[in-house]
Amino acid sequence: MGSDIHEEFQVVQELYQRASDVVGYNMAQLSFEGPREQLDKTEFTQPALLTHSVACLEVFRELTNNK
Repeated sequence: MGSDIHEEFQVVQELYQRASDVVGYNMAQLSFEGPREQLDKTEFTQPALLTHSVACLEVFRELTNNK
């Protein structure tokens, strides 16, 4: 979930790094590589979904010059 925009947009890479710093684990690695069993737990699912949603918003803003 989100690996395509993570690869393409610097703003998304920075966002995932900030999320990782906050939660104390590698958010990109968990989101894109799993393990699925961990990602299926709500305590990991919710931050991953929030990070992905904000990443989509940031890409939208960048593509529409809507900062």
